[in-house]
Amino acid sequence: MRVRSYSNQWWGLVAYLGALVGTFLLGNELARPWAVLLLLGAAVLAIIIWRRQEWTPAFPPRALTRRPSLLRGRFFYLFGVVSAFIIVLAADFRYLSAPNDTFGLAGILWLAGIGLLLCCAFIGSKAGIVPISYLSRRG
Repeated sequence: MRVRSYSNQWWGLVAYLGALVGTFLLGNELARPWAVLLLLGAAVLAIIIWRRQEWTPAFPPRALTRRPSLLRGRFFYLFGVVSAFIIVLAADFRYLSAPNDTFGLAGILWLAGIGLLLCCAFIGSKAGIVPISYLSRRG
């Protein structure tokens, strides 16, 4: 049942890719109504996914601490933030070179930068957090 526990993430990926394709299709005049429908479908799917999401409690039942020896998570987080910045910068330059292009390559690069930033922030924030009870058992 491992797939079931991560089903929200897979549906989130489907919603993200739907929004990405819909944004790409906004530039084509003939496909614009379909693009809007695809974007609305991705938004509805995201709302449905968020309703089923198990949110992190504001006050966790046990204390958490950060392990200072886990530098890999911080490196991954920093690498992701810098990469997302470079992708968004490329999107800005693309937009400046063709400002009349409606959500073309610039929009896709911008959404890709946002997706990369969110993934790296999520993975980087989970890397160094472990329960205190786990540290006390290990000695």
